[in-house]
This record gives sequence, C-alpha cells and structure tokens, in this order.
Amino acid sequence: MEAERWRRSVGVEPGQPLVGIVGQIARWKGQDLLVEAAPAVRRAHPTARFVIVGACLFPDNEGAYDGALRRRVTELELDEVITFTGPIEPIEPVMAALDVLVHASRLPEPFGRVIAEAMVQGTPVVTNYLGAGPELVRPDAGRVVRADDAAALSEALVALMDPDTLARAGERAREVGRRFNHAATRDGVLAVYEELVR
Repeated sequence: MEAERWRRSVGVEPGQPLVGIVGQIARWKGQDLLVEAAPAVRRAHPTARFVIVGACLFPDNEGAYDGALRRRVTELELDEVITFTGPIEPIEPVMAALDVLVHASRLPEPFGRVIAEAMVQGTPVVTNYLGAGPELVRPDAGRVVRADDAAALSEALVALMDPDTLARAGERAREVGRRFNHAATRDGVLAVYEELVR
C-alpha cells in the first residue's frame, strides 16, 4: 500500500512501468546514463516513467553535473516523465514501488547496498560489471551490462520490461533478496563472529 501511495505521489498511474536510480547525485553514480537511455526505453514502452532519487550532497564538486543532468532532461523533452524526488527516507516503499532499479555506478562498489535493498522488495535490478553487481544480480533477477554505456542500459531495460520477463525477474529477485533481509544479515554476521572466537 505504501508503495502504491508513493507511485501516485510522483504521478505514476496504475500500469505504468516505473524505473528508478537511487543514490547521491554525482557523476560516478551514473544518473546521466539513465537519462540518455530513457528515450529508447520510451519508444519501446511509451508509458514508462523514471525517477532519480537522491540529492547532490557535494555541490562544490558535483553541482555542475547536477545542473547539466537537469538541463539534459529538458533538452530531451523528458521533464514530464523523469522526476527528481530528492532524498527519501525510509527507502523501502520506493524500492517496492519501482518496477526496475538501475545501478549505474562508474566506479566499482564493493557491495552496492541499493541492489540488495531493491531485491529484498522483489524489484529486479540492471547493474554493470563493475564491483559486486554481477555477484548480487543473477541473470534471471535482472541484467548485467557494460559500464558507462547508455545504449546497453536501454537495451537491457527494454528487454527486462517485457511483462512476463519482468514478473519472473521480480520473483527471482525476491528469492535472492532473502539473503539480505535483517534476520539473514544478523544471522550471517553472528556466524562469522562465532567462527572467529572458536
């Protein structure tokens, strides 16, 4: 229910696919790749909407990128379909509301928490080959694409957003996500501690 309310709050109607990227607005996080991929996704899925969730936390370093990102949305005439939400807490309703999460970091992340947060909610993920993404996102729970490649991202999104494919990926993402819920994480950490003190 919270997820549906959140979708309505960003103007997404029932049945419209919603793709999002979550994290601080910074070039290394790759929000621009989603913006560049959006027109091709819209050609294949005309009702698709997109959200960029997060804020520019370091304007001295990333303010120019943030401004350019927003201008590019306007240049591509996507203002009506891409919403900048700012930071949101708690994040669980957002992850549950998304049909697909994009993880497009240009630097390798050792874990990529948003990937786990999405899959716990049964949301498939499109990530890239940098960092831990391929270890977390199995082929049937999303897609793994070349890094820094908007065309590859759009192709993966178009294929994944086929309704039957998306439903299967969501089920698999939820299965994989069970490894990352609070109880599983707690038990795993305790098991490591117990092994260390033996």
